[in-house]
Amino acid sequence: MADIQSQSRHAPKRHHVHKFGGSSLNNAEAIQTVIHCIENKALPGDFIVVSANGHVTDWLFSYINGEATALTQIQNKLSGLITDTLDQPEELLNQLSKDIDDIRNLNHIDNANCILAYGELWSAQLLTACLLEKGLEADWLDARHLFRINEADHSFDHHRLCNGLAHTLSKGNAYHIITGYIATNQRGKTITLGRNGSDYTATLLAEALRSPRVHLWTDVEGVYSADPNALSEAQPIAALSLCEAQALSELGSNVLHQKTMAPLLNNHTEIRIRKTSRTPETGTTITKGKVTEQQVKTLASKHDLYAYCIPYISEWQAKKFQTALVAAHIYSYANRFDKTQHELHFHVASDDAFAINQLAKQHNLQIQLVAKDQSLISAVGQNIRQSHEILNTLISRAANHKGTTLHYPANEHTLCLLAPRGQADALLRELHQSFFGLPPSLPIIILGHGNIGKSFIELLNQEKERLESQLKQSLRIVALSNSRTHISDIKGLSLTDLKLEGIAEHDLYQDLEPLQGHPAVVLDLTASESLSQDYPRWAEWGWHIISANKVAAANPDLADHIKNIQSQDNTLWLNNTTAGAA
Repeated sequence: MADIQSQSRHAPKRHHVHKFGGSSLNNAEAIQTVIHCIENKALPGDFIVVSANGHVTDWLFSYINGEATALTQIQNKLSGLITDTLDQPEELLNQLSKDIDDIRNLNHIDNANCILAYGELWSAQLLTACLLEKGLEADWLDARHLFRINEADHSFDHHRLCNGLAHTLSKGNAYHIITGYIATNQRGKTITLGRNGSDYTATLLAEALRSPRVHLWTDVEGVYSADPNALSEAQPIAALSLCEAQALSELGSNVLHQKTMAPLLNNHTEIRIRKTSRTPETGTTITKGKVTEQQVKTLASKHDLYAYCIPYISEWQAKKFQTALVAAHIYSYANRFDKTQHELHFHVASDDAFAINQLAKQHNLQIQLVAKDQSLISAVGQNIRQSHEILNTLISRAANHKGTTLHYPANEHTLCLLAPRGQADALLRELHQSFFGLPPSLPIIILGHGNIGKSFIELLNQEKERLESQLKQSLRIVALSNSRTHISDIKGLSLTDLKLEGIAEHDLYQDLEPLQGHPAVVLDLTASESLSQDYPRWAEWGWHIISANKVAAANPDLADHIKNIQSQDNTLWLNNTTAGAA
């Protein structure tokens, strides 16, 4: 590609590209924050890519689908936004009114993409007007004058793009506001770039400009270790390698899209994802630089998936069908072609179910719905496929959840688990705890709340932080009982306020049923003969036993029986424990 920089003597040597999404431009306050970010984090001559304001694109889709009142919603929204942000709004208000009339006169089916383009046009014009009123040099450009894309192979006209950018740069050192999401096809007709299309516009610009960095300004603090909406303990990630980001984009990430990454794979452009705020100090940087290998960086999750199978299909037909999925903007996950059975297996979002069936009919293929309500949880990290420890962790966690299977995608930096939706939240939490928190402890069940039991809890409370640091494991008591009653909570009881009152209304083991078959530690701090008869049951459930109670150990037959059971699961019985209340 020709060097854009050499075509303009007036431009700085290396331009950055900034992209602001619709949520960052949703209201007057948000737009003022965007302007603050531009003033403080961008330089004159940089390119600013914008999405449509707020929900405008959604409302345009609604209008195209027959909801005439959506245009009124749009006009009310944007009129208020223009009035709230500009001291002299008349020119843009008149332009908006004219545009709304023009849209009403268009056939909304034949001109759907032209109608959708208005969202970005309005956004670019408004932001430019705001900057000009602040005394800053700014101009705006319709991206359709830059990007002509071949819909067949997704290539674009490099010569047209370079000439267009050279012309823009020759105008001087203004902030260049450019519409995202829209382009033209090889026939000059308006097209849209699909989900995250504005991000794609930004990285295409960066590739052409040989930009050192693309700034994707969003409503979140970059990429997290897991979906922060699903896990409150999810942590922001400071850095990702380009291969990790590419792997994440292939999983349908809401923050990183596969098309977004494509223009940067052969360049040294960094991506920085940051929250649009007046103090944007944190965020995630994506670079080709070295990162720690064989370490899980993030857990991506996709829910509400349908599992499909296409039988009696050749490998060539399978590849052709998967290419058709990409062309139709349908994202498939966990793709697998079975060469022995001649079957293609894959998952898609439930919203794409109708489109999948129609596409299969067009290709004369039989398609079978195998399962609904499926989830895909994927561990992403550079070269994690080479780590036996990570693989074993995934396998062991999957074993705790029925119907969960391991999937090896084509990307070497990803390992996936497919699970029923009902199992996914607990599985995600366990995996996150395994890779990003203290390793999950064995749940502790305390039987006996006399002097010994109370002293044990007091000591544990005092030493908990030191013990967890030493063991590199978290500690949690899940149940406490005496001869009359008990309390329990699988998530963990507070050590500072443990009280046993009243009479238990049901059996303790009923509460602890979710732990059956999973590792746990039961402490028998009683002298109860009846409890000693439960030891075989605990052993069969895979629980470790620590007993101050001497009754079971004093019975050779019972003791042998317990040890025989435990030998099958490699669990422990520490039966020489001596304890005294003093």
